[in-house]
Amino acid sequence: MRIILYVLASIIVVFVVTCLAFRADAASPKLAYKDGSEEFALPEQAPMQGSQDFLLELRGEYPGYSMVILTHFPQGLGKELDKALVERARELHTEFHIEALKAEDDILADVMAEVSSALLEKEPVPGAAAKPGWESSYLTSSTYTGSRASDKVFSINYMVYWFTGGAHPNRVYRTWTYDVASGRELALSDIFPGRDSVEPALARLAIEALAGKVDELTEDMMNINMERIVLTPEGMQIVYSPYEIASYAEGEFFVEIPLKKLVPLGANMALWK
Repeated sequence: MRIILYVLASIIVVFVVTCLAFRADAASPKLAYKDGSEEFALPEQAPMQGSQDFLLELRGEYPGYSMVILTHFPQGLGKELDKALVERARELHTEFHIEALKAEDDILADVMAEVSSALLEKEPVPGAAAKPGWESSYLTSSTYTGSRASDKVFSINYMVYWFTGGAHPNRVYRTWTYDVASGRELALSDIFPGRDSVEPALARLAIEALAGKVDELTEDMMNINMERIVLTPEGMQIVYSPYEIASYAEGEFFVEIPLKKLVPLGANMALWK
């Protein structure tokens, strides 16, 4: 019985690996959904000064549906920072694929959880010309913008755009901030050292900035954390995806907090110098 189960598991793994392929010839293609009702152009990756765009791409055909996953990331920003950014891109790339498969098929997701790491060891490629016409029923494209508060820190803001069969595509933003020299990911305690809890104060500043745009906000709704914070030369940006604090139709919000309002909170001013 064990031999039979082992053989079946091996067949499944081989099937999945065979169905998946990396391709180096696409970035931001137009994708037509299987029902043929609509065609969307995925967000394009804008070039970022002083860096080169790279791409992780995964395309899979499965019984009854297909999937395309594109994850962009910058390189050429510094040895340790480059390492951190490619690792983050691989995590983001794998995370969505596993979650999307779980939504479709729990058994297939379990198999993919074992083989995805090996598949993603393939080297990423420079972003290249679009190849239109790929039909896909599930897709995601992760593009980014970068921000430098100074030469010491770098913030990356990913927009993950996806379609998994709903009424419309969706998008969510996720951010991370790094020490350029070491590649270390920064925490709120690095930005506001010596302060036990700065989240409520930042939430109040965000609510103040959104006055007249979004009503009935509370501090708990603002959910302050480093995956929505971007450091800018002018201060801080707090990012909210559609649905987080308002309806989908109202879109995303990029809340600007000027540096002068961060100083009283104990901001580490060396990060901006």
